[in-house]
Amino acid sequence: MYRVSICYILIQFLFYLFNISLLNAAGLNGNLDIIYFLLSQSNNNLNDSAVAKCKKVTQFTIPSSIHYINNSVFMECISLKSIVIPKSVQKIGCNSFSKCYSLQKVDILGHIDMLSNGLFNRCYLLSEITIPPSVSSIGKKCFSKCYSL
Repeated sequence: MYRVSICYILIQFLFYLFNISLLNAAGLNGNLDIIYFLLSQSNNNLNDSAVAKCKKVTQFTIPSSIHYINNSVFMECISLKSIVIPKSVQKIGCNSFSKCYSLQKVDILGHIDMLSNGLFNRCYLLSEITIPPSVSSIGKKCFSKCYSL
C-alpha cells in the first residue's frame, strides 16, 4: 500500500498510476490543489475522511469496485458539482457529502438501504438526486439545509 503525502502544487492526481488498493482515512484531507480523482479498479473502499477538505475537487470517479463509502469521505469538498455512486456501493456513511456547497446532482445507482445521518447536510445547491427504491430509511439531517431541493 502506498502512502500519499500532501503536495500543494499538484493539479491532477490519477490514482490508477499507483495502483492504490485502499485510500486511507484522512489520506488527502485538506489538499487544496487536487481537482480531479480517478481511482483504479483495485480499490474497494473509501475510508473515513479520505478526500475531505480537498476544496478544489470538481470531479471524482468512483469505480465499480467500491463497495463502501465510509464516514465524511467527501466532507467539505466545496467545489464538487456532481457524483455518480455506482451499483457496487452498498453503504454510504454519515456526513459523506456534508458541506459540499457546490454539489448539484447525485445519482445513487446501488442497492442502498439507508441514507445516513447528515449525508447531504448543507449541500445548498443540491437540486437533483436519484434515490433507489431500496432506500427504506433516511437519517437525521440527511437533507438539512439543502435549499435547492
